[in-house]
Amino acid sequence: MKNTFFLFILCAFIINCNQSTKNAGINVYEKKDNNYSQDEKNISEIKTKNESTKRELILINGNQILDDAYLKGGFWSINGDEYDLYPCLLRFDSDRYYFVPSGPPFEPWVEGHYSVIENKVVLVPEGIAYDFVDEILKETWELYYTIIENSVHYTEGLIGKGIIFGRDKSRVKNGEIKNVNGHEIVIERYDEWFKVNSNVKVRTGPGINYEYYIFELYAGHPEMDYLPEGNSIVIIGRTNYLDTQNGLTGYWYYCTIVAGFEEFNIVKPKKGNYGYWIFGPSIDF
Repeated sequence: MKNTFFLFILCAFIINCNQSTKNAGINVYEKKDNNYSQDEKNISEIKTKNESTKRELILINGNQILDDAYLKGGFWSINGDEYDLYPCLLRFDSDRYYFVPSGPPFEPWVEGHYSVIENKVVLVPEGIAYDFVDEILKETWELYYTIIENSVHYTEGLIGKGIIFGRDKSRVKNGEIKNVNGHEIVIERYDEWFKVNSNVKVRTGPGINYEYYIFELYAGHPEMDYLPEGNSIVIIGRTNYLDTQNGLTGYWYYCTIVAGFEEFNIVKPKKGNYGYWIFGPSIDF
């Protein structure tokens, strides 16, 4: 009887252990399954992110895809110093495009609709606000994506009719070192314009030994060998060394001339890729 009772207790213990092990196994399996579901979710998120990154890389480097979502990523700017056009912006919105001035009040000069065909953007004008707008802006355009090399402004752009519109999101960052006609400059942009504090000579390079510009406000106007006091400039960059002239020390600034002096003609030297250089102490910061 004792042996029978002991055997019964032993069997019950074994059955209980097996059941506990089985239950433990189920719990472990369920935990693993939950982890797998979370991993699957993570993998899905990573995959989506990578696909997005891959798409952006294709857009930037492959010149294979150019869609409206990419175009609407920011403004595209034309540099008026490099082309015989008044500085303006190209803006995309839904299926519309706008040529707008680069300064206030930003009212559209030309607007129309655009379409993306393979790797080109076609602009078709539908409305022209002002007669004075450059004729080329009133035309139909075919623009292609391009990488911009050795630029102090942008690294990507749209090109058409020999003109490049730089993508705002690809703007060269402050502090980067660039080369301009053999001159090393530190990119230094500001969110404001500055005025010159005197009648200042504007030179083709960073130093008084470089040729200075001779301007006329319009055809027949008396020539000036200086930029008049109070006129505004946009700073792009500066030399990485200081210079001293007439007891004043400062950097030479590579800039664009704007506001109040837009219609000037360059008499000498003929317009080229020199850019405009002004000595720092002549600028009101």
